[in-house]
Amino acid sequence: ETINNPYECPKLALVGEGYTEDILFDGLPEDEEDHAIFGDCVVNNTKQVSFRLVNNGDMPLEFDWTGHPDFIFMPSIGHINKKKAKQITVSFEPKAKVIHQMLDLICKCQNIKQISERWVDWDNSMKNVKFVTSTEYRQLMEAKKEEERRKREEEEAKNKKNKKKTAKDAVVEEEKPVDIPDPVFDEKGEEVAHIEYHETIHAPEFTPIDRTEKNVTLKASAIGDFSRYECAIKNIQFKSTLMF
Repeated sequence: ETINNPYECPKLALVGEGYTEDILFDGLPEDEEDHAIFGDCVVNNTKQVSFRLVNNGDMPLEFDWTGHPDFIFMPSIGHINKKKAKQITVSFEPKAKVIHQMLDLICKCQNIKQISERWVDWDNSMKNVKFVTSTEYRQLMEAKKEEERRKREEEEAKNKKNKKKTAKDAVVEEEKPVDIPDPVFDEKGEEVAHIEYHETIHAPEFTPIDRTEKNVTLKASAIGDFSRYECAIKNIQFKSTLMF
């Protein structure tokens, strides 16, 4: 130590700023903050990425992932309580050769207040399992088909109004007939409930909070292609070998 040397113990002034987002993604591959990397996937196969959607805010929120032909979110709609998180799985299912580079997948979020005094955890992956008769199953399938048709017509009308073209506009999938199992009757001739049916649990009643809408973007990179094999060796010449 040198006496009266003011430069021997220098002092540094450090300045920093910490921040946090109200809504963020946690647990993405390769420790990415907002980028889901799927890599290569064979056409008509599925590759999945899972992460947590975290609500750091002081109020519960509702989330809603907008659809995309190649990416399916489960759950796609749900509620997250304040300071809580929900596990999300997104599946990449290419129907043709395609390359997505930093594609924006939008999640619409809004603060809500549930009507119930006690918080009810909910998302559209939650289902009730019950057994129904063949007649009841047919009615449920027809109602579901009608609901899907109504939603599709609303989406098409919205796209026309906004003059927006989507992949669904180009390719209209033909509706497949629903396979209804044959009815089963008991000894009294009454129809037996023998078909297992998974019924989606409806969302609990809630009130959206005005002016709290927010979109968060998850970027996705993925390649859909057919697998190909190549070999540089055309001929294999074995040495002469004695039999047995």
